[in-house]
Amino acid sequence: MEVIRDIMIVRGVPAVVTLNTKTFMMSGEFIGLSGRISFEADKLSELRKEAGKALELFLFRCRQLEHHPLVYYGGASMRYVIEDAYALFEEIAEKRGETLEVLMSRQQPFAFWRGVSEFEQLRRHQREVDHQYFSQFQDDVT
Repeated sequence: MEVIRDIMIVRGVPAVVTLNTKTFMMSGEFIGLSGRISFEADKLSELRKEAGKALELFLFRCRQLEHHPLVYYGGASMRYVIEDAYALFEEIAEKRGETLEVLMSRQQPFAFWRGVSEFEQLRRHQREVDHQYFSQFQDDVT
């Protein structure tokens, strides 16, 4: 199975997003939370919405149980795992000559600041095939 991975930020929480290039299914899992929070979508336009629903449900449950949603590192300096993730994002932003805020505000999954990504090429091809198929079907019906 071939997959493409990317990062998506939802309400300030990073998630690793994976695209299965054979099924075109997208799945993701949040980083640094005290539970395994995952989500799925078959359309890129629905990915962020599904992620938001999963995160909101998790945060709601944390409030009900009075449980902290973020994971701590142990040891002498108590800090959150998510802080390390954002430190990496800050390095990436600096290498691009941007601030972390600018990097996060422009962030879109599977759409880097380069040419058309593999994902976009595959989705474009899928849309073309679907369009040809449905156009042919509509011609047969009319």
